[in-house]
Amino acid sequence: MQPRSVNILAFLQSKGWTLADTSPKYYLLLPPNQIKFDDKEFKIKIPRFDEGKDTSEYLLRLTFNIAEIYGIDKYEMLEMLSKGERELKFDIERQKEILSMKESYLSVMAKAS
Repeated sequence: MQPRSVNILAFLQSKGWTLADTSPKYYLLLPPNQIKFDDKEFKIKIPRFDEGKDTSEYLLRLTFNIAEIYGIDKYEMLEMLSKGERELKFDIERQKEILSMKESYLSVMAKAS
């Protein structure tokens, strides 16, 4: 599994991060106001392209750091940020089905107690 730059960018923007600057190689994002860092000028740098020397390792570390910021299991974050749109939609539908099964099961368990 390899996280993709475009997915990391989309995830952070969905969480309120704003694009501060763009260069030919990177996007720079500022955190939303509710996230506080010791460094008042903290930014996340996302490569614009997935290819390049050490880019894979950088994206993996960045993914794990984002997971830590949001309190999400790093391997769940890795899986999410490695998937394309179609795969993610399928995964969401599958998780809804599983959740429905769990709710039905829990309902029966509660009645049996």
